[in-house]
Amino acid sequence: MKFLHKFASVAWWLLRSSILLFVVLRYLQPLRGMNFSSISFYVSLFFIASALLIFIGGFYKQGGLARAGAFLLCLVGGYSIFMNINSSLDYLSILILLTSIGLVFLTRKDNV
Repeated sequence: MKFLHKFASVAWWLLRSSILLFVVLRYLQPLRGMNFSSISFYVSLFFIASALLIFIGGFYKQGGLARAGAFLLCLVGGYSIFMNINSSLDYLSILILLTSIGLVFLTRKDNV
C-alpha cells in the first residue's frame, strides 16, 4: 500500500480541479446577469474567487494563497449554509461539502 502514497499529489490536484470546475459550473450563471444589488451575485463571486485561489495556490510552495481561498470558501460556505438552512437537503449537503473541503485546505500544514 505504500505505492499509493505516490499518487497523493495527483489526488490533491484532482480535488483542486474538481472544486474549481464544480464551483464555476454551479455559480457562473448568477454572475452573467451582473445584478450588483443581488446578494446571490456576491456569493457566487466569492465562491468562484475562492475556488480560483485554491487552484492557483497549488502552484506556490508556501500555500498562503490556497489558505486564503480556503478561508474565503469556509466563510462564504458558512454564510450560505446559514442563509439556506431551510432549503432542500441535497443543496444543503453540497454547501456543507464545499465548506468542509475549504476547512481541509485551510488546516493542512503542507501545500500539496
